[in-house]
Amino acid sequence: MEINIRKAAAHCLACGARFEHLQKHFSQVNAANEEELVREDYCTACWESGRAADAERAISFWLAKYLDPAAATQPDEREFGPLRTVFYEAVENEDRLEQALAYIAAHLLRRQKVFRFVKGFEDSENECNVSVFYDKLSGRLTEVADQGFSVEELEGARQEFVQRLERMEGSQDDS
Repeated sequence: MEINIRKAAAHCLACGARFEHLQKHFSQVNAANEEELVREDYCTACWESGRAADAERAISFWLAKYLDPAAATQPDEREFGPLRTVFYEAVENEDRLEQALAYIAAHLLRRQKVFRFVKGFEDSENECNVSVFYDKLSGRLTEVADQGFSVEELEGARQEFVQRLERMEGSQDDS
C-alpha cells in the first residue's frame, strides 16, 4: 500500500468554505480503497455537525491549522509602516532632495521584499530612468524616478531619511 497524504486543502470538503490563514480545521485520513489513503479537510462547523465523511472509515484524524502560502510570505504592515510613510510622503514631492529620498526608500523597501520591482523604462521627456514598484501591502503601483542623483544628493537624502525615521520613532515612544 502506498501512503501519500497531501497537504491541507484550501477549503472544507463538506461545505466548500475557504479556510482563512491560521484557521483551525479538522483533517482525517480515510482508506479510499485497499491501495490508497485519502486526506479530507473539514471546517469546525461541519466536523461538529457531523457533515464530515463517515468517521467509521477514518484511519486517523487531527486538528490542524491552515497555512495560507500567500499570507505566510506577506510582510507585516506594522513593521514597515514608518519606512513606507516616509517613502509615500517623499515620492509625492517634486523637490530633488525628496525625490532622492524616495529613490533610497523604494530600494530599501524592495530589499525588504515589501516592494516588488515591476519594470524600468527611460523617460525621454524628463531625461531620467523610471522604476515601477508594486507595494505588496497596499497593492499600489508607484513610479520612482532616478534623476541621476549625485553622491552628495544621495548622502543628503540618506541623512534626512535617518532623521525622519528617528523623529517618527521618537514620537511613537512618547505615546
